[in-house]
Amino acid sequence: MASDSCLSPAPEGAIGLLVERLRGRLRHGGTLQAGQVQFVNLADICELAGAHWPAVRARIQEGSTRIARECLEPEDIIIPCADGFLVFFADSRNADERAQALAEGLTVYYAGEEGLETLRARGRALTVSERDLHLLAPTEPHAPSQGGTHALALVPVWSGAAHAIICQAVIPTHCADGVVCYGYDPQYRKTGEHAAEDYSAIDEAVLEAALAHLRALQAMGQAQVVGLAVHSSTMRRQKARTAYLNALREIDESLRRRLFIKIAEIDIGTPLSELVYWTGALKHCVSHVGLEFHFGDRVLGRLRETGAWSMGCQLPPHPVELGAAALAKLALDVQRWAAAAAGARMRLFLDNFRCKALLQRAEEAGVHFATSAIWWPPTPIKPTPAPAIS
Repeated sequence: MASDSCLSPAPEGAIGLLVERLRGRLRHGGTLQAGQVQFVNLADICELAGAHWPAVRARIQEGSTRIARECLEPEDIIIPCADGFLVFFADSRNADERAQALAEGLTVYYAGEEGLETLRARGRALTVSERDLHLLAPTEPHAPSQGGTHALALVPVWSGAAHAIICQAVIPTHCADGVVCYGYDPQYRKTGEHAAEDYSAIDEAVLEAALAHLRALQAMGQAQVVGLAVHSSTMRRQKARTAYLNALREIDESLRRRLFIKIAEIDIGTPLSELVYWTGALKHCVSHVGLEFHFGDRVLGRLRETGAWSMGCQLPPHPVELGAAALAKLALDVQRWAAAAAGARMRLFLDNFRCKALLQRAEEAGVHFATSAIWWPPTPIKPTPAPAIS
């Protein structure tokens, strides 16, 4: 079972497995064709970070590796090393162009569009033999990513229909008892109440990060959907809602229509009329809107009227191994959510899975999307801005 400790680095054993895969492709001391192996150098991004590079290096390299994997074929191999990583393209055709597109996408992601003009992560072709494989190991161990107990993160979204990760979403995360959890407020997951009133600064940072990720994917030729969250309090407060919707409208429509927005942590007992209004306002800007309720909330019977595309909740805290009685109880609750989603003709999403047996029950009940910091770890992006406490 993979560890889900807060902001933990990838296990060193993964590097060994990748090296063994590459070694298996080398025959009797032969070499790979020049161009098949590309070294993507993050030195220019290092220059941009300046004195902060030692603190952010591990997080940037980890995030870069994960972003790169989205753009590679299953047969391709990526290995972190030094201040960059090696990419082995199983098909050497257009390897130079693919590596350059990947490098530019990473630069856009970390430095913005303007950074592309002055800073470029560079790619160059290498010829590798058996004796050179020692160069593929990192020059020093990865340190745990820095960023405190709250961070914005790229969260992989698993599809029940595809049985695979289909996209990523930018979601606030926090650590509870050494475990990564998704959501704005740890208190909401437990009680349905919030410790703060204003999460608009977090929502602004989430939107900025989601847009940066979307532009990076576009620069690499990937037309994927990117998910993100907006807190229900931002939609409830007129001034914050207006500012958020204006920020959405300023985004180019070709990008905006590839955003999927989830209204997160909806207060228990929120009237249907408010949900209809919030969803309608967002649907003028984006194609799909989801509604996230508290796990213990009474699901409204007329949710179809909201026009939302999906609904769901954060699962309550639970251990990796559930006893039979606890598993049966949670499974019944999941079935209740699945029935409500089916009745509203919406897709169902459930966040924060930890128990595989519960995920299996959820699949059987018809869950469409799921997240888990254990099986599909998030990539921290940056610390989360502090919410405003009344």
